[in-house]
Amino acid sequence: MATNTPLFLPLVMVALFLQTAYGGDLGVYWGQDSDEGTLSEACATRKYASINIAFLNQFGHGRKPEFNLTAGHCGPSSSGCQAAIRECQSKGVKVFLSNGATDGNYSLASKDDAKNMADYLWNSYLGGKSSSRPLREAVLDGIDFTLEAGAPTDFYSDLAGFLSGYSTQGNKVLLGVSPCYQNALLGARDKGAAFIKARKILLRLPVKMQPKTGTSRPNELMNLILPPIKRSSKYRGVVLWSKYFDDKNGCSNAINAAV
Repeated sequence: MATNTPLFLPLVMVALFLQTAYGGDLGVYWGQDSDEGTLSEACATRKYASINIAFLNQFGHGRKPEFNLTAGHCGPSSSGCQAAIRECQSKGVKVFLSNGATDGNYSLASKDDAKNMADYLWNSYLGGKSSSRPLREAVLDGIDFTLEAGAPTDFYSDLAGFLSGYSTQGNKVLLGVSPCYQNALLGARDKGAAFIKARKILLRLPVKMQPKTGTSRPNELMNLILPPIKRSSKYRGVVLWSKYFDDKNGCSNAINAAV
């Protein structure tokens, strides 16, 4: 059963570590709605440079990691989306596993816990080996941590370090982290990039807003929000929540030229 749709804040900086994780300017989250189409169909649109498969929303503190997609996504009938992931990658689309979410049960208890989680992610979703790989033999490009407001953040730097240790020359593990900024901080968005020690940053944008959380109207994004952030040398682009809402609202088409 899929998680509830995350009530994201209007804008969330996405910090990318190690090297640029996204090959273009527009990314999207996929995996939480049965009406958003298949992963292959998302890649076939040629709109997105990256797709975050959402979510692995339970891990750490001895919990069994739980890969929680909506019913029908990446199930046995699709062999865990193995062919679709490889198809996306053949088109130059980076495919990530997103860990976290609003409706989840996740945290890290210690540095050893972070090491165990890194080993699990490497062996189950990246370039390692395991007898139980949810996405079969497909090797994802990297890991995205969608740490929602209020989620514990202890030991994630250790986890990132352990994962980066798996990188080899020509075979990088790409990492993304999404630290949340409250609405009150958005007034200082001109200085936003200065608070993030990362190689590149993107804006995570909810295509469908919840009441009292703000607006995601394309005109306001293009005219008020993007211009000051794009002045940062670290600016990379926009990541949309989600494929389903993008299909409904056409946000990617509206903002593509601006990002």
